[in-house]
Amino acid sequence: MTVLHIGAVCATVAVLAWGCKGDPTADLRGGPNAIQAVPSQIFVDSGKAVSLVVSVQDAQLNPLAVDVAVQSADAAIASVAVDTTRPAVDGARHAFVVTALKAGQTTLNVTGGGLSESVPTTVGP
Repeated sequence: MTVLHIGAVCATVAVLAWGCKGDPTADLRGGPNAIQAVPSQIFVDSGKAVSLVVSVQDAQLNPLAVDVAVQSADAAIASVAVDTTRPAVDGARHAFVVTALKAGQTTLNVTGGGLSESVPTTVGP
């Protein structure tokens, strides 16, 4: 390779590195876009408890540090409480314990960041 070619390659690399300055997808991180609940449906036997993990995400699916609330539409069928054994270290993922009280169907209503989501819940006998 000649000195001219080496100089051209170095100049090209420098221009490309300068062009990648900043985050080209920063405008997609506007704010809360969706609520993710895991699992998205709950099937549990009466008297048992299951875990529910909730996060609010932006358009790029990055978890956001947003307060989240979960309530049961029918507290006689299933109750919901914050899982104190799994604290939200980053403030973005929140753990809850869903306790099945009696057989039936209900919905867990999740709200956070101005958004809402439903988690269908079926409690077996």
